Amino acid sequence: MSVLNWFKRIVGGEDIPAEANAPSDGTASLHGLDVMATIDAHMAWKSRLESFIRGQSDETLKIENIRPDNLCSLGQWIYGEGHDHFGHLPVFKQVRQEHARFHLCAARTLDLAAQEGEARALEELNRGDYSRASQRVKHLLAQLYLEAKNEHP
Repeated sequence: MSVLNWFKRIVGGEDIPAEANAPSDGTASLHGLDVMATIDAHMAWKSRLESFIRGQSDETLKIENIRPDNLCSLGQWIYGEGHDHFGHLPVFKQVRQEHARFHLCAARTLDLAAQEGEARALEELNRGDYSRASQRVKHLLAQLYLEAKNEHP
């Protein structure tokens, strides 16, 4: 599957199977951001959070480190080079907003685990605002890639 087709399928709302997560024609870079790797990293947060909530992780996840949207590589790109090159695109503004929301939802999920327990946090992770924000970030990053490539082929 080509990189462009992979992104088109995501934007089209398809649930891409794991074996389709590695397009055969290279990486998809936007001025310093590997969009495919970034989508994969954001999707991996669910497993990281789930393992932590279940007490099966060696990671130390702290709400105060997860809540800010400018500490991860995507956030740094959004507030730096991404803004410089794509800040004028409406979809870029949506990526920035939804990425910030994703971080708030991830922090809230950890807070739910501490305050209301594992079951409530896992419900949020799988069917709540966290799940919707995660899918939206994935969708918007794919859309940003397609729009940026159309603007600067």
